[in-house]
Amino acid sequence: MKTQQLRRIFLEICAGYSEAKLQGRTIYFKHLGDAEQADLDEFEENWRARIVGLKTPTKDEKIKLAHKEGTWTEKQETAYNRKIKDLQMFQSIKKNWSSVKQIDDYFEDLRVMRAEIIVDSMPRTQAIGLCAEENASFNTYSQEINLASFADKDLTIPFFTDYDYIDDATAAALHNAYYDKVSFLRSDGFKLIKQISCQDFFSNKFWLSENAFYFLNKPLWSLSQLQTFLLSFGKRYVEVLRYCHGAPEHFYEEPEKLECYAQMVQEKGEPKNEDTGADMLAQVNKARNGR
Repeated sequence: MKTQQLRRIFLEICAGYSEAKLQGRTIYFKHLGDAEQADLDEFEENWRARIVGLKTPTKDEKIKLAHKEGTWTEKQETAYNRKIKDLQMFQSIKKNWSSVKQIDDYFEDLRVMRAEIIVDSMPRTQAIGLCAEENASFNTYSQEINLASFADKDLTIPFFTDYDYIDDATAAALHNAYYDKVSFLRSDGFKLIKQISCQDFFSNKFWLSENAFYFLNKPLWSLSQLQTFLLSFGKRYVEVLRYCHGAPEHFYEEPEKLECYAQMVQEKGEPKNEDTGADMLAQVNKARNGR
C-alpha cells in the first residue's frame, strides 16, 4: 500500500474513527475499545446460549451430518485438519536465517500453504452450512457495526434509530463499508498497522513522545483496540528497525520479514544501531532511500 494511504489510515486510527459514505450520507465508524468489546463478548455469549436453546446444530454436529450425507467426508476432514497442523508446525519450527532469499522463500511457502487451506475450506463451509457458532459470530459482528455507527464526528448521535429493521440493501452496503474502513485493518494479522509502525511519519513521532499517553493524549485504558495495536507494534518495530538498515525495501511491505531479517543480523553477531530517536531513524531512512 502506498505511503499516502497508510498515512490516512494512521490519522484515522489516531482520531479514533473512520469516515465513509452510506447511500449518500456520511457515516462515522467509531473504532471500538475494551469497554465495547466486553459488551460484545456478553452479547455473543447470550446469543449463543439462545440459539443452542433453540436446538440450532453446533459446528461439530453439522460436520457429523455432512459425513453422514457424504457432502463432506471424514477423509476430507482429516486431510483438511492435517494441512492446518502442518502449517502450524511449519510456523513453529525455529528458523536459522542465513539470507534474504531464504526469508522470501519461507514466506512464499507460507502463502501457498495458507492458500491451499482457504481453497479446501470453501467446499467444507458449503457442506456444513450455518451452525450455532457462526450464527452467534455473525450477529455479534452485526451488533459491533451498530455500536460503531454514528452520524457525527463527535460520535454522540447514533446513525440508526432502529437498527434491527434496516432493509437488506442498507445492511449489505453498511457491512461492506465497515469492512473496507475498519475490519480490513484487522485482517492478515494486522498487516497494515504493522506497515504503519515501520513508516517514517509514525516512527519519528513515536520517538518524540516520552510514553504512549503523550503520543495519543489518552490514558491507556481508554484506547481503541486499533490504537492499542498501533502502539504495541510501534514499540516492537522501533527495536526491530535497529537491525534493519540493510534490509531490502520490499521487506517493509511485509514487516514480519523485517523481524526475520533482524534475527538474522543478531545471529550473525552484527551490532545493532545504538543511536536513539531521530539519529537512529535517520540512518534507517538513509539506507532505504539510498537503494
